[in-house]
Amino acid sequence: MLTSLGQPSTWPYAFGALVCHQRPDRSFTLAGNQLPVCERCLAIEFGMVAAFGAAVVVKPPSGFFPSLAAFLPRRMCSPFTVLAVGLALMLPMLLDGVLQLVTAYVSGTPQRFVTGFVYGIGQAGLVIGFVALALRISEG
Repeated sequence: MLTSLGQPSTWPYAFGALVCHQRPDRSFTLAGNQLPVCERCLAIEFGMVAAFGAAVVVKPPSGFFPSLAAFLPRRMCSPFTVLAVGLALMLPMLLDGVLQLVTAYVSGTPQRFVTGFVYGIGQAGLVIGFVALALRISEG
């Protein structure tokens, strides 16, 4: 199986191709090499790392997974609220993508990076919210 993946130096690009179009005109380069994912996908990854990193740093008394709720007002700390906020944070990127699909509009690097970063935070919020719901259900 490992022989079908080629050289180890190509693995990040093979895995990146699973989730990203890898268009050269929408990808950053580092030392003359195109990164394995485009600007938006890289920003999504940064957003997810930022949200999970904040969840680790905040450490509310209820544990790791509901920690995204620590950024919300007390009355909004239910897992359902975390899920709703996560979905709301995903909307700008979805709207940007649909707008590009149905019109001649093409977003630039700043728009793709910002909407991707916010989407990544929202995606992490969904993961945190679903895990918090599962933990609440399993506890009874």
